[in-house]
Amino acid sequence: DIRANIRRVATALGRTPQGEAAVAAMDAALGPAPATTRPALLVAGGGVTSAPGGLSATYLRHAGLAQQPVARGNVSLEGLLARPPAVLVVSRYHSGETSANQRWLDHPALARLPAGVRRPDTDGRAWTCLGPALPAEIARLRRALSR
Repeated sequence: DIRANIRRVATALGRTPQGEAAVAAMDAALGPAPATTRPALLVAGGGVTSAPGGLSATYLRHAGLAQQPVARGNVSLEGLLARPPAVLVVSRYHSGETSANQRWLDHPALARLPAGVRRPDTDGRAWTCLGPALPAEIARLRRALSR
């Protein structure tokens, strides 16, 4: 739908070539979804997670990650410590800004996750609208995980 909407708006504005270029850039940044994935948990402030079958999870697969199911779409600090994911992708909406939900992401308990748990941060703003800015963030996340 994102591709179709970009094309629709570009055509309406008489800018079809620019719309096609935007779709091509988005697809290039997104890249193909790898055949294999690692279990992961995309978590935002307050422990809010995404559904394994949702659009966020579809994008996450392009980074080589498979969103794990969490009851009621929210994970507790205790749940993370008891059953840590292989990769904990921390979605920070406004890095450096403080709110109760953002403080949850910096809780000292998360420092007690096993050393092997990867913890890349991601720009939560791109995940909020799931639009054309997200593929570039997926590409950045893929690079961060390959190090």
